[in-house]
Amino acid sequence: MRWIPYVMVRITAFFVAGILLGLYFPSLFPMRHSTVFLTIFGALYMLTRLLLKRTALLRWASGGLGLVFIFLSGYLCVLLRDESLSDRSLVNIQDTILGFRMKVISGAERREKSWRTIGRIDAVQSPAGWKPCDSQLLVYWPLTERPDTLNYGDILVVKGSPRKVVGPQNPNEFDYRRFLSRRNIHYQHFLKPGSWILLQKTQERGPSYYAVKARAWTMGVYERFVEGHRERAIVNAFVIGVTEGIDDELKHAYAAGGAMHALAVSGIHVSILYGVLLFLLQPLAKRRAGPWSIAVISLLVLWMFAFITGLSPSVLRAVTMFSFVAIARPIGRTTSIINTLAASAFFLLLYDPYLILSAGFQLSYLAVFGIVLLYRPIYNLWEHRWAWSDWIWQVTCVSLAAQLSTLPVTLYYFHQFPIYFLLSNLFVVPGSAIVLLGGILLLLISPIPFLAPWLGKLLGLLVYVLNEGLFLVERLPSSLIEPISLTLLQAFCVAGLIVVVYLLLQTRKFYWTLILLGLASVISIANWLDKSDNVGQFVVYRIANQGCIDWIDRRRVFTLADSAAHINTDAGRFHVRPNRLAWRVANAQMAKREQIGSTAFVVFHGRRFLCIRGKPFETTPGQETDYLIVGNNAVPSLETLIRNIKFDTLILDSSNSLRYCERLKAEAALLGKPCFAVLTDGAFTLNM
Repeated sequence: MRWIPYVMVRITAFFVAGILLGLYFPSLFPMRHSTVFLTIFGALYMLTRLLLKRTALLRWASGGLGLVFIFLSGYLCVLLRDESLSDRSLVNIQDTILGFRMKVISGAERREKSWRTIGRIDAVQSPAGWKPCDSQLLVYWPLTERPDTLNYGDILVVKGSPRKVVGPQNPNEFDYRRFLSRRNIHYQHFLKPGSWILLQKTQERGPSYYAVKARAWTMGVYERFVEGHRERAIVNAFVIGVTEGIDDELKHAYAAGGAMHALAVSGIHVSILYGVLLFLLQPLAKRRAGPWSIAVISLLVLWMFAFITGLSPSVLRAVTMFSFVAIARPIGRTTSIINTLAASAFFLLLYDPYLILSAGFQLSYLAVFGIVLLYRPIYNLWEHRWAWSDWIWQVTCVSLAAQLSTLPVTLYYFHQFPIYFLLSNLFVVPGSAIVLLGGILLLLISPIPFLAPWLGKLLGLLVYVLNEGLFLVERLPSSLIEPISLTLLQAFCVAGLIVVVYLLLQTRKFYWTLILLGLASVISIANWLDKSDNVGQFVVYRIANQGCIDWIDRRRVFTLADSAAHINTDAGRFHVRPNRLAWRVANAQMAKREQIGSTAFVVFHGRRFLCIRGKPFETTPGQETDYLIVGNNAVPSLETLIRNIKFDTLILDSSNSLRYCERLKAEAALLGKPCFAVLTDGAFTLNM
């Protein structure tokens, strides 16, 4: 494996391969067999190491056995972290659950209609009594409750039985159940007022307790001194990664300007802080113990920063990454930054292998790797005579390197590409750095009454200018290309293209050109096959208390909805947009109920669809349709309707009430008609 020149890159690559095998094929090798295989290959590796000086063949065998050992370690690491395999997991408890005892293990987050926190159940109550348990779950509180007064570690007793997190209810919808399962969360519970009691206030005073308190204090400081709702929300996002309070209009402006990275504290934010620390600590470098003094001070400051952000996962990843960099610097000049970054990724994945599937983890490491590898080659393409032009070129090179290295991931997850990202990053990158440092300075001087308000106003003004600049970029023609739909195979091929182009420019070897053409061919063929399969689809979406129907014909869609407003809300983006992205819908024609009346008749690919959306409605005697879609509790009884309309299948959309759906399903069963209730059965999908 000498063709991968860095030791830790080789080790991390095989460890990641083992993790991916464990995530996607967990039943391939049971834990007992995996442990046996790991022991065998570990023993063989040690044996070949003892005979290492004998022959070159043994050296190759030793390296191969060691990498297989690392690969199996990654696989076993996933099995060991999977709480669902434990007998004490809620997944494996078959008894009826009447209540449970849990510990609060996160701060309360305010959502649109509820509060949310994470709890860890340590005991459940069944008819036979209490029994031990060890499982995490999401807990949702009514807005009338105040879970934000609870502390990390508080013990609660809750009445009721947790419910399993349901899978996607609409085609191509984000699989929130799978996302949570990779955080070892399989259940959720919706609390009712009066269904819980505080059993014991926390006796713990560990790092997590104080980190949650520090984060709340930080947000309180910005609440007091930074004026303007939008400005305060952006400061919270830039400094501690809290995106609550950022409205949809502002999010879209940051997306159109290619500046979404600024709204989540990541490797770039921590690299800015670390770079400023190195600059300020330069005088120490000349002293005898200077390098280690710089490393120790950097570690203290970085972890204090992580602490005030509440030890959020994204910040912990970034701070851990640069902690390795800080320690590696005084060890020796020959230490490679690539090896150091790979080592930090290895230890993070060893602690939590599920991080490999986190978009934040992927983007942080890809951005930093991209800047390390691509910045200098891009910068050397152009020489500058003036300092100001050189500074502009440096910022441009950083943006290009980060954008290129993260391009496959951003296209795959976010389905869009900002055209003017180079323009916006010219002021967003330095602006976000100033806001980050200014926000930290504001925390330090917050006790000083005459300085803190002044700095808070200055920060608010700077954020206002940044926001207005991004709004200007957003209004430029074709500022955002969307929708872009990539399959996982295409995303890997795009990543391969970027890597191969880099290697081609570095080595000038012809075989990289052949590989480049091969990858481009795979992308083209996959794109052609995807388009050739797309003929048409009829979908009745499941959106709580709302009706929405799509007739998709290749890249066009006709939509019938109660209101166009919900399509642009979080619910519409979560439930409807993913399916349209999968079909690469470019043109959408919307028809609202108030525009077409209470009934609509649509013929699509030879199928007939009659939609009854409200009262009063009129039908033509003897009318025939293949599918009858009813919404808003519009039809009092099927018995009277069936006299005028002949239909094959009845569909009840999610704007109907649950009781209404149950009654009409019973009527349809008596009449011998198939009935599909979207509210209980999930979205109705018909592929043409």
